[in-house]
Amino acid sequence: RYNRSMNDKKQEEKNKLKKILSVTSVEGVSFFRFDRETELNGNLPCTLMIYNDGYRPMLGEDKHPAAMGAPASAVWAEIWPEIEPLFDSVLATGVPTWSKDQPLIMNRSGFDEETAFTFSYSPLRDEEGTICGVMDVATETTDHVVDARRLQTLGTLTAALQRLQGDVDELAAATVAVLGRSQAVNRAD
Repeated sequence: RYNRSMNDKKQEEKNKLKKILSVTSVEGVSFFRFDRETELNGNLPCTLMIYNDGYRPMLGEDKHPAAMGAPASAVWAEIWPEIEPLFDSVLATGVPTWSKDQPLIMNRSGFDEETAFTFSYSPLRDEEGTICGVMDVATETTDHVVDARRLQTLGTLTAALQRLQGDVDELAAATVAVLGRSQAVNRAD
């Protein structure tokens, strides 16, 4: 009887999780379960990752499907120094975080790439109210951030060139000066 009720409870939890993960196909949703039993690099506990289909593209070609059930610190090793304080804060205080257009250099398809994400980390609590994990709702905003930076550069270039009248050397010098200050052009190196 005890085993049956425990199995029913586990199945109910799995069904709840499936429902939550299937709610959205636009945003990526991932959960990091607080695993008090698993030690990772001397740190106890670690957070094990599960995610919905909307989150898969954020993992790139190299991280999926190995990320499923893996420690968050291993999946996101290249950005862990930036996001670990957010995890720690949520786990310690229970206060959610919010990051908008957060720049992160990620290696998710075999090379380092500039990315940007808007995301929130929120605490997950068990029946007793104890924090047992972190929920991450994320949207990649890289295209938006890069497009805005490029539009700003084009606006600056347009304004600089409109003040000049026909001298090719002045036009070239103004163009080089604007593009030299552009974050979009400097990142292309």
